[in-house]
Amino acid sequence: MEKRELLKRFQSPDDKLLFSKVLDRLFLCQSKCEKTFTFFMDPIHALKFTEVIHANADEKILAYGGASCCERKMLGFAPSFQEWAPTDFPIDRLSIRFMKKFGASLTHRDFLGSITGLGISREKIGDINIEEGEAAAFVNRDVSGFICAGLERVGRVRVTVKPEQVESAFWEGWQELKPDDGREMLINTSSLRLDAVIGAVFNIARGDAAKLIRGEKVSISWTSVSQNEKGVTQGDILTIRGYGRARIETIERSARKERYVIRLYKYS
Repeated sequence: MEKRELLKRFQSPDDKLLFSKVLDRLFLCQSKCEKTFTFFMDPIHALKFTEVIHANADEKILAYGGASCCERKMLGFAPSFQEWAPTDFPIDRLSIRFMKKFGASLTHRDFLGSITGLGISREKIGDINIEEGEAAAFVNRDVSGFICAGLERVGRVRVTVKPEQVESAFWEGWQELKPDDGREMLINTSSLRLDAVIGAVFNIARGDAAKLIRGEKVSISWTSVSQNEKGVTQGDILTIRGYGRARIETIERSARKERYVIRLYKYS
């Protein structure tokens, strides 16, 4: 399996760089016959890289982010003769607590910015989920202690951080793209074509939406799409690189002929 040949599967320099780093971990697994793990990545890249490697290598591959529905994931590689479980992944779940009355307006961006502000790479950070008075963050185990010691404030709000116990760190009650984290929208469109829908959702011209699709910057439920005429359906998660995401909740016929009313949640 030649690294140079595999890298030809990707056109973007950024994709080539990410995949090169993933392959380095795979080759380490092959040379040492031991389990290896990548950085956290978005689900689109995780799916793309898994498909290419699965077709060209015998090693076991598992994508995991700390819980069953986590969006950002690490890829793990293991020799074909070894057994493993999600708990093998070097992931800690941190509980970040704060007073509700002071932190009610805190957002995902606030928590992510405060953690990266400690000098920690985005690749070390997985999903962050915010509840009343607490946020849960999945992070690479090699930085969890540093975050616990160094993270004292998120925005202007004082916080305390501690790792969860192992048995609760990999709990399965994780819901990706929770409605409360997004903004509910109703859009009215004449077509369920992908270019028409993302144009309406993200307030961009339909022609510009078509360019984004042809440029492979759009995915439906983590699968890249390049056809403008692709239709959307209920439950689809639309991701537009540089713009955000949206999850389609319901699609109904409008009282007006040949139009649709789509209820969705938009995530920036």
